[in-house]
Amino acid sequence: MGIKWNSPEFWAAFKPGWDWAAMDSTNLPYIYISKPGRNDVVWTNGGASFLLVIFDLKDLPPAEQWESSLIRRPRTWRVPDENTPIDAEVFVREQQGAPWIKRHFAGENRTWNSGYTSWSTKHRTSSWYQIVLADPDNPDLMPPLDWKP
Repeated sequence: MGIKWNSPEFWAAFKPGWDWAAMDSTNLPYIYISKPGRNDVVWTNGGASFLLVIFDLKDLPPAEQWESSLIRRPRTWRVPDENTPIDAEVFVREQQGAPWIKRHFAGENRTWNSGYTSWSTKHRTSSWYQIVLADPDNPDLMPPLDWKP
C-alpha cells in the first residue's frame, strides 16, 4: 500500500516541527526539523534528521533529482470562526499584499488595539480587511503576503 511522498498522509505521520523532507544522492528519504542546506551528495545542517526507510513510501523523486527534492510541510492558514477563543493570536492586515501585523482576536473580524487583550482593555478594538489565526506550533510564522482566504 504505502504512503505517497509529500501527501497529506505523509505529513500527518510526523509531528509539526518536522517540516522539511528531502532525498539524498543514494535516493534515501530524510525528514528534518529545520531547513537543510546541501553539499555535493547530501542535504546537511537541517537540525535533527530522521531516515525514512521504515516507511513504504511511494512516488519518490528519482535519485538523479535529489538536489531538487527538498519539500516543506504545506501550511494551512485558518480564518477565525465562532469557535475561536477571544485573545487567540492572529495576524491582520489592512489590504491584500500589505504586511501582516500581530494582534489578539476580539471577535468576528476585530482585534484588540496595540497588543492589548481582553484582560487589559474592554473597548478598544479595530476591524481588519483580513484576519488569520497564528499557527499554534509556530506563532511567529506569518502567512505569505499573497495569501487569500
